[in-house]
Amino acid sequence: MLKKVIQEHGSTQTVTEDEIISAGNELLRKGFDVEYSSAVSYAGYKKGHEGRCLLILTGHGIKNIS
Repeated sequence: MLKKVIQEHGSTQTVTEDEIISAGNELLRKGFDVEYSSAVSYAGYKKGHEGRCLLILTGHGIKNIS
């Protein structure tokens, strides 16, 4: 599946848990309280992108409170 995604859409990006948490905290400072599963797209975006991007941010960060 990964090979097909790269062939059809150009590239993929991997991110670490630390990068996801950092991205979630940065989004929170910007006023977007999202859960970590949603912060994944922003973490990948921050690592590098080409052209315009649409990031889907869903959920609510209240689920991240421990």
